Amino acid sequence: MWDNGRMPGSIGLFIRSRDNDFQRRLEEDAQREAKRHDFQLFVESAQFDASRQVAQIREAIKNASATQLVAMLVSGVQDEELRPVAQEAARLVWIGPCSMRQRSSTTFAASTPSVPSRGHLRSA
Repeated sequence: MWDNGRMPGSIGLFIRSRDNDFQRRLEEDAQREAKRHDFQLFVESAQFDASRQVAQIREAIKNASATQLVAMLVSGVQDEELRPVAQEAARLVWIGPCSMRQRSSTTFAASTPSVPSRGHLRSA
C-alpha cells in the first residue's frame, strides 16, 4: 500500500479499437496490472480513427492534473499523426507505445523526447 493510502495516479491506455483480440487482450492485461500496482486505468478506443485518437490523447493531457495522470500507453492508429501529440504528452507523463509492429514502436519512440525523470513503471 502507498504511504497515504491512496492510489498513486492514473494511466491512460489508448487503443485502436476493441474489435480485435490483440486490442482486447492489451486492455485486459493493462487492467490487471494497473489494479495490481494500485493505479487507476482509463481506456480510450479510437475505432481506427487517427484524428479521434489524437483528440483523446490531447483531452487526457488537458486533464492530466485532475486525473493524476502519470503514464500513457498508446497503440497508435497512425504513427505520423501521433508525433506532435507524443511530444506534448512526454512533457507531462511517461509515454510508451503498445505495438507488436517493430516499425510502429521505432517510429513512435523516435518521435518522443526523452522520458521525464518522474520514475518508471515495471512489473514486480
